[in-house]
Amino acid sequence: MAQQTLHPAESATKATVDERRAMSRAAVAGAVAALAGGIAWAVIAVETQSEIGYVATAIGLLAGLAVHVSTRKHRGLLSQRDWMRLRAVAVASAALGIAVGKYLFFDLDHGGFSPGVSQIKMVGYFFRMLPQTLKPVDGIWLALAVTAAWTITRLSELRRLR
Repeated sequence: MAQQTLHPAESATKATVDERRAMSRAAVAGAVAALAGGIAWAVIAVETQSEIGYVATAIGLLAGLAVHVSTRKHRGLLSQRDWMRLRAVAVASAALGIAVGKYLFFDLDHGGFSPGVSQIKMVGYFFRMLPQTLKPVDGIWLALAVTAAWTITRLSELRRLR
């Protein structure tokens, strides 16, 4: 059986497709991990009646680790620019997870998910009440989560995480 060789243009196209798949996989993995973390944070907050900030930081760690694990096989294909995108994906995922957690805690605390409560109206109520519900410490937890996601992805790029 003859060995098939790829034309340089085909090889570049295959590398681009593999790179895009790695980026897409990382985005989905980071978002899913952060959403799961946000849901867990809301459940813990409802059960304890306190938003435990360390859990928010864990959301950032989850997002960064998900991006790390999802790109493990493709690290050699990724450029410096791709790694910057991956860090942005991890950071955005962490912020999304925290926003979901804050919303779910707010929603559950204000009678949401009850048969007579419209979720569309609850989202509007959440945004109207957001200035009163945010505290300075929320900014600290968000910064720690974002930093954790960024750092984990940076360590992955430097191949310090195996």
